[in-house]
Amino acid sequence: MKYICSIDIQKRVNYYFYGMKELYGQDCILSCNEEPTPKNLLEWIAGCDIDEVFGMEFLDAFRICLGDGRLHDAEVAAYTCSLYLSCVFAGFPTEKMHTFVHSSREIYRRLSFDCRMYEKLFAHMNRNVLILISGDKKCIEYQCNKQEIFEAFDFYTNQ
Repeated sequence: MKYICSIDIQKRVNYYFYGMKELYGQDCILSCNEEPTPKNLLEWIAGCDIDEVFGMEFLDAFRICLGDGRLHDAEVAAYTCSLYLSCVFAGFPTEKMHTFVHSSREIYRRLSFDCRMYEKLFAHMNRNVLILISGDKKCIEYQCNKQEIFEAFDFYTNQ
């Protein structure tokens, strides 16, 4: 999937995403007043508002362990891990998760970490109850165990 960025007469930034016909039936345009945040991108793809606490446990751990310098990159990693768990345990559509993963890769950089950091990241997660997005676009609480969280880290690092 590729995108082109342009600015229109109203000074809105338009991101034209190509390669989304399978999911939406057409190529898509995301218009916003500035560069989209990962949350804007996720809400656009998911077709619903995303609760402020979605991805927060992962985001806190990434920020503590990897620093604050790349907040949007950390948000993408946190949302990707949370979306993975949402697909596995709450029925969120996998094609929408993959759309977010691929389109965010076009805009943001990846965080670099591997399995040697999983224990440290896990130790900085405040709790194992995460907010996930269900297949019917509702936020639900889910009690994750350590293995499930490590699987989410694996998904992010291996994509």
